[in-house]
Amino acid sequence: KKSDPLQDLAVGLLLAGLGLMLFLASSRERSQGSLLWFAGSLLSMGTLTVLRFSGLLVENFHPNRWLWIEQLISSLIPFFLVAFVASVYGFRGRWILGWILCFPLSALLARWSANSFVFLVPSAALCLAAIPLTAFGWWRSGGPRLKRRQHLLAAALSVALYSRANGFVTFGFSQVWQLGPFSINLVQLSMLVLAIPITWELLDRLREDGVERERLKSEIQAARLVQQLFLAASPAHIDVVYEPAHEVGGDFAFIFPLEDGSHLIAAGDVSGKGLKAAMTVSLIAGALRNRRSNEPAELLSELNQVLADGPDRGFVTALIVRCEGGGLQLASAGHPSPYLEDREIEMEAGLPLGVSKEACYSSQTASLGDGEQLTIVSDGVVEAENAKRELFGFDRTREISGKSAQEIADAAKAWGQNDDITVVTVRRST
Repeated sequence: KKSDPLQDLAVGLLLAGLGLMLFLASSRERSQGSLLWFAGSLLSMGTLTVLRFSGLLVENFHPNRWLWIEQLISSLIPFFLVAFVASVYGFRGRWILGWILCFPLSALLARWSANSFVFLVPSAALCLAAIPLTAFGWWRSGGPRLKRRQHLLAAALSVALYSRANGFVTFGFSQVWQLGPFSINLVQLSMLVLAIPITWELLDRLREDGVERERLKSEIQAARLVQQLFLAASPAHIDVVYEPAHEVGGDFAFIFPLEDGSHLIAAGDVSGKGLKAAMTVSLIAGALRNRRSNEPAELLSELNQVLADGPDRGFVTALIVRCEGGGLQLASAGHPSPYLEDREIEMEAGLPLGVSKEACYSSQTASLGDGEQLTIVSDGVVEAENAKRELFGFDRTREISGKSAQEIADAAKAWGQNDDITVVTVRRST
């Protein structure tokens, strides 16, 4: 029996459309590599159908001119199907590579012997061998405990492999069924049925991804709210500007008024990005609020013990400054040195927090004269990078260190922000 050409074309275009959809889905989600193999089989089958239909429209068409192209596309279908089996059920055998080597050898042998049957035998054998492999993969993945769509996938895949093998080497089983006025091609039907559990699985994963994105969005909004709460109102002579590179960042700048009228400033940068960095900032904020000392060096040691004793949270650079009138007491844990007017304060940079429990930190003093400004920046200012991959750098940062916190942050953003930007300025009024 022969199928209707127009009906074959319609089904072939449908298969090609499904294949294109799955190909686009696999390109967007690289972890779903199995979709790429099945998309290849659908696109190959659709292309083969269109090619055969085009041959019927061309007058004086010589099938032999297209035989090699048709054989090539036909052989790709079982290859993609078997690669799909291997990807879905986690097989990494070398037999797939062996079949790839059999393809050119069988093609040369078929051309030499003028017998296309020799060319099709490896493809048929591969399809038949993949049927028990599918059953083994289904059993190894959980067997009866699997979901219904996974049972349907294994059954439809076995039928598709057998019908594809029967298309290469006929086993006495008709490829075309007649159902009233319609002729049904078993290969095309099996591929359409196989597309059902695969599309079902894809839609289910898209739904789960949507739920996960909403959950992450809620967590990010909560983290941003927490960070905003940490940035409490600062006194008139201290300005803080915080510009995260993403939804939530890893920079922090906290100001604590002390009973003697002085202020404690804690600024720093957590390694990494996103929620993990934000959670580390929350941990640091809690440790600062429950601190036992107001001395910068001792406070850095406290924070270092908190981070070093907990789970791996990366490392944190930090700078603690105690401002008491015109006197400054500073201690650094690997943070960029602050600026006093247009010069960088030379400091002993200790190890970042969380690197070693035995790290020691020391304090030093400086004076802030009338009308002078102390400027603290995160590395997001210094490491801002423009389109020419030029860094904003220390020299430019030093040149604008006397400007307001907002102007410094705006200059770094305009240059090219690629990290969180935090600027703290302390000005002593005349």
